[in-house]
Amino acid sequence: VAAGAAGLGALALGEPAHAQPSLVNADGSAVLTPQQFGAVGDGVADDTAAIQAAINAARSQLNKIVVLPPGLYKVTSTIVVGDHEYDSPGEHLNRFVLRGYGMFGEEASKIQFHHDGIGIRWEASLGGIHGVAFDAPVKTANNVGIHVARRVNPDGAENTDDTDVTIVECSFLRFQTAVRSVGRGFLFT
Repeated sequence: VAAGAAGLGALALGEPAHAQPSLVNADGSAVLTPQQFGAVGDGVADDTAAIQAAINAARSQLNKIVVLPPGLYKVTSTIVVGDHEYDSPGEHLNRFVLRGYGMFGEEASKIQFHHDGIGIRWEASLGGIHGVAFDAPVKTANNVGIHVARRVNPDGAENTDDTDVTIVECSFLRFQTAVRSVGRGFLFT
């Protein structure tokens, strides 16, 4: 998709995962990548902090999109896609998207989790994960690729009523549990 054409925010779900996403949103704002925050994507360097920084930076954007360019991203602790409804009232809805270039082939976007636990804790509502391969070098008793659950509200009640996440064209290798979802809305294809 060319920068002048419909941006990543306007891509249809039916588009092949190997299509290279635009690095410009439909509104003209820049799409964030972990590389802008120091990620290497070589499978050796620890890219955890860079991926988390890109996700955190996207919170203030109208189009909350982080693109993972082709590479192997080493992650050593849980990445959190937070729910800012309670942290920053008045911000735009979560609607967070993590988008890769596909899960197979020479130019795939792959995240490899090197810890025994949750790979991504997804707390944001109305989100999507598209075209990413998730891997754990070794299947462990506690590893979960993605755990979808809203966090506890400030009043102490857990909000499980609005966690609508779509996971499309992703693969999960060597996980005890690929996806665990707590909430009412979930689409996994």
